[in-house]
Amino acid sequence: MDEKKLWLKISGSINYYLQYYSKRMSDEDLLKDYMEYALSDIDGDGIYSYLDKQTLERIVVDENMMDKAKTAFIKVMFLIGIYVVL
Repeated sequence: MDEKKLWLKISGSINYYLQYYSKRMSDEDLLKDYMEYALSDIDGDGIYSYLDKQTLERIVVDENMMDKAKTAFIKVMFLIGIYVVL
């Protein structure tokens, strides 16, 4: 899967996740929970992946994409009034 298509899927998962987030969680916990939900390290080997829900294929996510996802998540949280202090 090319990087642009992967980014579209990851950014869509941010919107989906934030529709159902728990207001009881701290901002740091929300970010951690999202990263585990969308970009998990299922084998515990430090390699993060995204599950493509259409093909059920795991797609390896590099460090740049992880940083991009974290930044986008924080920006969206800020826009909807959830403030992240890292």
